[in-house]
Amino acid sequence: MLPNLVIIGAMKCGTTSLHEYLALHPQVCMSRIKETEFFIEKHNWPKGIDWYQSLFTKQAKIMGESSTSYSKYPIFDGVPKRMHSVIPEANLIYVVRDPIQRIISQYVHRVAHANEQRALEELLMNPENDYIYYSKYYMQIEKYLDYYPKPKILVLDFDELIGNTQQTMRRVFEYLKIDSNFVSDQYSVVFNQSSKKKRPGWLGSRLRHVRGFSRVYKMMPWIFGSSIDRPIMSEPLRQELTDLLKQDVNRLRSFSGCSFSKWCV
Repeated sequence: MLPNLVIIGAMKCGTTSLHEYLALHPQVCMSRIKETEFFIEKHNWPKGIDWYQSLFTKQAKIMGESSTSYSKYPIFDGVPKRMHSVIPEANLIYVVRDPIQRIISQYVHRVAHANEQRALEELLMNPENDYIYYSKYYMQIEKYLDYYPKPKILVLDFDELIGNTQQTMRRVFEYLKIDSNFVSDQYSVVFNQSSKKKRPGWLGSRLRHVRGFSRVYKMMPWIFGSSIDRPIMSEPLRQELTDLLKQDVNRLRSFSGCSFSKWCV
């Protein structure tokens, strides 16, 4: 009852949607908890293999989990090594998107969870921060190549996953060697969209750390306040980020064979 598929990220790139789409397939069992974070030493690694196995409720040809923290180096280090020690034959899927759009989406996510008070321009003044790290996609992949060969890592484009879901899922199913003709009307649902997140109100800010808050929020969404406007990035900062990320993106293109033609980098 150990997975043979891991969605390793990236954060704010459609991993929740991919997790849910995969769970619809009759030959797939996805973990009952998304973001298991089992291979994060400071999080659930100490709970042991038995705990990890308990997250999978049935035996299936493909058993998978999804944790965006697995592509958050150097904030979380040593993930590929720990993963390989437990599931050395696993297939990995890495969903990516325009790296600057991903940064903006992460910012909105953190504002919604009351974890970010700074302005976007201010927090990006220093390039050594997690917003930049998580958008260096090839840097993240490179850590896995020490343990998993290239054919074991499938890179997906967020734009294709959301904009051409059925064809993208067929590609995923072919990669996993399961019935690629499976389709679902649930492919039209996009999960965990930043555009729908709201800034926490006074009560929401104080309750969000309480156990079971997510369930309470679904019943009482009014504890969150106004919608969050996506910040507009200045052209000088956008150009600076483009120059900073360009080499990594080009290495990702070479590795994946994807053009990422809609990206600004």
